[in-house]
Amino acid sequence: MDRSQSRAQDYQLREAQVQVNEVQNVMRDNMRKVLDRGEKLDDINDKADELEANGRRFQNRAVQLRRQMWCQNMKMKLLIAAVIIAIILIIVLGPGRAQAATGRKRVRTTWAAVEAELGICVLMLSVFLNNLSGNARFMGIKQRILILGINTSSAAPSIEDCVMKPAVGISLGGSSAVVAVCTDGRADVVANAAGQRTTPCVVSYSRGEVLVGAPAKQNIVRNATSTICHAVSFAGLKFNDPLITQRCQSLESAPVVESKVKIDALRSNENMLKPDMPDGFVTFQIREEKAVSCADAIARILGETKATAETQMTESLPGIVIPVPTDANVDWCNCILEACSRAGLRVARFISEPAAAIMAYDIDHGSKDSISSLICVIDVGGTKTSVSIVQSTAGLLEILASHVSYDVSGELYDEVTTSLLMKEFQRKCKMDISESNRSLLKLKLASENVKKTLAITETATASIESLYEGVDLHCSIPRARFEGMSDSVTKKLQYTIQEALKKCDISSKDISKVILHGGCSHLSSVKRMVNGIFPERVISRIPGEEVVALGAAKEAYQMASRRQNSNISESAVTASSTLTTSGLAHPIALYFGPEDQKVLLPSRTPVPIRATFPVLCSSESSSMQLTLCETYKHNSPRHIARLSLANMSGQSAKFTIVVTKNGEISLTLTDDNNKENFTTVAVQSTCP
Repeated sequence: MDRSQSRAQDYQLREAQVQVNEVQNVMRDNMRKVLDRGEKLDDINDKADELEANGRRFQNRAVQLRRQMWCQNMKMKLLIAAVIIAIILIIVLGPGRAQAATGRKRVRTTWAAVEAELGICVLMLSVFLNNLSGNARFMGIKQRILILGINTSSAAPSIEDCVMKPAVGISLGGSSAVVAVCTDGRADVVANAAGQRTTPCVVSYSRGEVLVGAPAKQNIVRNATSTICHAVSFAGLKFNDPLITQRCQSLESAPVVESKVKIDALRSNENMLKPDMPDGFVTFQIREEKAVSCADAIARILGETKATAETQMTESLPGIVIPVPTDANVDWCNCILEACSRAGLRVARFISEPAAAIMAYDIDHGSKDSISSLICVIDVGGTKTSVSIVQSTAGLLEILASHVSYDVSGELYDEVTTSLLMKEFQRKCKMDISESNRSLLKLKLASENVKKTLAITETATASIESLYEGVDLHCSIPRARFEGMSDSVTKKLQYTIQEALKKCDISSKDISKVILHGGCSHLSSVKRMVNGIFPERVISRIPGEEVVALGAAKEAYQMASRRQNSNISESAVTASSTLTTSGLAHPIALYFGPEDQKVLLPSRTPVPIRATFPVLCSSESSSMQLTLCETYKHNSPRHIARLSLANMSGQSAKFTIVVTKNGEISLTLTDDNNKENFTTVAVQSTCP
């Protein structure tokens, strides 16, 4: 009897101790919140003082600008009045001067002389306008006057023809898509209809309607098997690719099937939707009656981005530029081209993602310096991480090496956050939700918001209603705990960077600049890791998810600018040139005979590119002669150039090919044993 009473007392003591511990935890949380609230109030007061000071400075500057604008306005009015008076005097007194010069004989004065004098006055006025401070209010008047002075005998072109149209770049990532528009040389991201700057790459088929973006992402909890996620990551992949098995292990949406299997299964029912991909590629099974190809799913996403870009356009969309991942193949590009065609978009060019990131920061833009620099571009995305080493020489970018890892990604960080939230729910509610897919999907959606919040604050709060059996979850996750749990993932980032450096046989000290971008580049642990490897060389001021899209928009703007300056139509550039939207239209090879060519640069090679190849000469000769050509499938090769190198001190040489964005080619052949013995030839673009 005494033993049973003592056991009951011990059990009651343990229960009381548990309750006391819970009360202590609640009190500690409340005290921490009070302290945090006090610190935030101090920060708000400091920000208020700073805003007040900025407001005063802005007001003073506005007064100064108002006075300057008034002075410039008065100068403009006086100058226009003087020009009008001068024109009247020229018209009135011009015939009188002509009569006096001919001894009172009538001389017929033509309007050509008057127009010439008027042109002189207009030229003087334009020079004065150029000396002004560049007020945008006077630019339209200046353009009209210049057009009048130059084209007095013909119809003047409209001012709209002289203004560059906005250029569009669209970034298709594994998790989200971003639209950027470049106007007057300045690029910015365009928000979608929901006010978000990124659009989730999620498509959901529900009850006869198709949801895209954020609505589809929220629908995954109720309709997971009919929702397609990461369609861009599966683009161009064969079903038997080893990567498919790895990706499908963490896939919690529509199942992935082989297109050939679905085609055979659907032949018996003509009413079912048939995939448009060839046999062997990846498709998504939507319930039992639909098989959706990657191109179709991506076309839905591109349709959403197209609607977003059209909000910034007054006319139809021009050709867009799409960044290409470093591990993408030709099938990936073909899938994207097919998706763009279905969405009503035209691709002007593909550009590699590292090059787009460098263009977004305008690194070495327009530089003519021949000194090379190494740039490391680190993309920590939602589904993978890629590290690229890029060599920049006089504005020409060459990717020396690239390493892609699926061991560091936003999904893995989300799994860490999901695990933390699950443990908190089990601790507070004593319930195991590991077997409930619906509850796990809710945790995953909440974990993304927690991860983003922890990137900017020390603590993130998660609130999930009816997580499991009607029980809600309300908890706080400190940043220190999240970083401790995800440390194993972050350490793998260091290994990925070292692998990329090892491929180039260089060290971290050889890197001059580092660009950190991607959806998870804003995490504090990631930034500390990269800054530790490359101290004081990391650039990450632009939001990580927007970097590549901004660079693509700038590339599209530069392409449009080059076409406008050279008066070459866009169709002529892509049809009659050695360039296509994907890069080189035809392979560039060394010519040894009508049936013997060695391909150096295959078709669809992205440009600009710089490539170096070792070549050997015969042991019986001290000279070398190479012929470069473009090869065709059904026609004979077209010769591009011929190089000769004499007086070689050895039998080996290096052959360098440089293809610029305009399609211009320069070739260099250098003796390995004597660097001063080289020959160079430049070939112009084949653009008409």
